[in-house]
Amino acid sequence: MLEAMGAAGLHNTYRFFASLARKRSSVSRMASVYWYLIDPIFFLLIIVIVVNAALSWLVAFDVVNRHNQVVATIGQFTQSVTAPLLGPIRQFIPPLGGVDITPIILYLLIQFVNLGALRPLMT
Repeated sequence: MLEAMGAAGLHNTYRFFASLARKRSSVSRMASVYWYLIDPIFFLLIIVIVVNAALSWLVAFDVVNRHNQVVATIGQFTQSVTAPLLGPIRQFIPPLGGVDITPIILYLLIQFVNLGALRPLMT
């Protein structure tokens, strides 16, 4: 069989399979970067958004005291992380009936980027 294929055919076959291995390797690296770096960052960002929204409701209904050191620290941290992301959305979408829905919209945007744009590139 090798005699019939010839040296040039064998070399072309090798190049074909080597190119497939390189493509798989680059996708594998991108997938590992996604699964070990980008996906956990999105997950932590969603947690911070939920904590910020829940804390704002708890403070608004006087369930927790905003002068408490722990509550103030958590509130400052979550506000500093989410404010740059929620600010541009708040310019376009004002509070509806006193309810700020921008955390929900930011959550949906993150999920769209995560599931709709990045994950299909990894398969």
